[in-house]
Amino acid sequence: MEKRKAKELYQRYQGSKFQMMRDGFYQEYLTYNVSKEEEDKWLEELVIININNLNINDIDSFSELGLLLRFNLSIVNFGIVHIMRFLEENEKMANDKFSFLKFSQKVISIIDYCLNNQNGIINKRLLEEEKQILVKLRNKYL
Repeated sequence: MEKRKAKELYQRYQGSKFQMMRDGFYQEYLTYNVSKEEEDKWLEELVIININNLNINDIDSFSELGLLLRFNLSIVNFGIVHIMRFLEENEKMANDKFSFLKFSQKVISIIDYCLNNQNGIINKRLLEEEKQILVKLRNKYL
């Protein structure tokens, strides 16, 4: 029961302990003694939830996922792999080339941000490879 409450708090705040603190829930969250491994698992679940809510024709559908990855670099590689799968599966569903271009550019900007702010946390080579694939895919539409 307690872990469920901890997970609800953690996911409601997208893993942001700062936001929990700001809203007065951080001390309660600390009482649940959640491990880093559990938090990472919950973040991965949030990535999947956000991936399932993506719409290739709605750039705003990427906002939450983008923020989640920017503020939780430990799951960036996991997130980018799933985003790339989404793009490959949904490329043909874009209403027009501009929808796909906007979406792919947003993902590239997240990858660039993470590469520049990673501090050894992420698999840099994987992100660079995914970026190259995405740039090639995007360039088909230019």
